[in-house]
Amino acid sequence: MQPNLPWNFTQQVPDKPPHIPMILEPFFEKEPLNKGLELSLWCLCGEHPESCRERLKSVQGPSKVCGALLHKSDIAYKCADCGYDETCVVCVSCFNNSDHKGHDYSMISAAGGCCDCGDEQSWKPEGFCKNHG
Repeated sequence: MQPNLPWNFTQQVPDKPPHIPMILEPFFEKEPLNKGLELSLWCLCGEHPESCRERLKSVQGPSKVCGALLHKSDIAYKCADCGYDETCVVCVSCFNNSDHKGHDYSMISAAGGCCDCGDEQSWKPEGFCKNHG
C-alpha cells in the first residue's frame, strides 16, 4: 500500500541526481527495513523504497564513490594532500589501492562516517584508488 503523499519524488529530482543513490544506500542495506525507516523512505521517494533504489540506479548508473561505512574504531586514512578538509578519509582497501607516495598521510581510528574515495567534492581525483578513479 502506497502512502498518500502531497508530492511525487520523480517530479522533484532532476534527470541525473548527483549523489542520491549513495546517500540512500545505507538505508537500503538494512534487511528487513523497520517500519519507521520504510515509511521515511516512502516519504523521501514517493514510491516503494526498493523501486526507488532501482529507478535511481538506472538514472545515474553505478556510483564511482566507494562510500564504505566506517564504524567507530575502524581503521581509515587521512591524506593532507588529497582530502579537502579534516573530515575526509578513505578506507584501508581504497588507500592500499591508491598512490600516496610522498604525501602527508596518517592512519586513524575512525569516529564513524564513510569512505570518500571517488567523491570529487571530498578527495582529489589523483588520490582515488584503482576501483573508484
